[in-house]
Amino acid sequence: MKREVVQASFVITLIVSCVLAQVPTRSTVAPTTPSTTAAPTTLSTTSAPTTAVPTTPSTTAAPTTAAPTSAAPTTSTTPAPTEGSWNWPVDRTPICIKLNLNAEFLITYNTTSGKPKTATIDLPIRGVGVTGDCNGYNSSEAQWIALSWQDANSTDFSLGLNFSSTATAYKVDNITLDYLLSNASFPDVVNPDVPVRAHLLQSVDFLTAQLKDSLQCTVDKDVQLNDANVHGVSFKIENIQLQAYMNTTDNTFGTAENCVPPHNSDIVPIAVGCALALLVIIVLVAYLIGRRRSRQQGYQSV
Repeated sequence: MKREVVQASFVITLIVSCVLAQVPTRSTVAPTTPSTTAAPTTLSTTSAPTTAVPTTPSTTAAPTTAAPTSAAPTTSTTPAPTEGSWNWPVDRTPICIKLNLNAEFLITYNTTSGKPKTATIDLPIRGVGVTGDCNGYNSSEAQWIALSWQDANSTDFSLGLNFSSTATAYKVDNITLDYLLSNASFPDVVNPDVPVRAHLLQSVDFLTAQLKDSLQCTVDKDVQLNDANVHGVSFKIENIQLQAYMNTTDNTFGTAENCVPPHNSDIVPIAVGCALALLVIIVLVAYLIGRRRSRQQGYQSV
């Protein structure tokens, strides 16, 4: 009986142990108390050294793209005129005188030092005033044209061309140059501010043409003018074409005749040359005769 009780107690104990072993064990976690004291932060006052990264220059040039080139447009330019062109009348037709001219004047004058000087005066191609007279477009009457201008020193100049005619031809009958001997244009001039008119010394035969034709000179000509107040005026014509006794509205020259320069006679130079040659011959003959006589006298004495 006692033995059975012990066995029953053992069985009960074993069953209870098994039951207790199946029950989960609850663990009690101690509560955590939050810390209210913040950990001190230490600021670093020393900045970290910075190391510059070395840059390696690129050795490969970037490709260049040439911009497309376009040819500049060509503009045709009219060459500047080298001579002036004037008509009379200026503002109406018909015209009676037409003149194209490129010229200059070499004026030699007396100075206060006693030595002559030469001033060069150019005829401008622009800014020239024109006056004239057609005399009723009558070929038996004289016609003239005058060009007036100022030089760089504001000295007034006026060139006049006078024409006369016959039944078949016309010519430049006279050329005049009017100006003032100003100190600005003629330094050290003896008689300043004296008006001067220089004119032709003699008739200019090569300035002649047939009626209804124009006269043209393409080679340089030198026409001498003179006045008592100056040593002389050289009218240097570099290019000229003119026509008088016209009666036209189309403002064009007639058939051009080339001017013929005055022919200088060669008689005087030829005569002088012949006289010198004859004198040389006479002297040579006299020398030979004298030498021959001296030889003959020498033979006779021997």
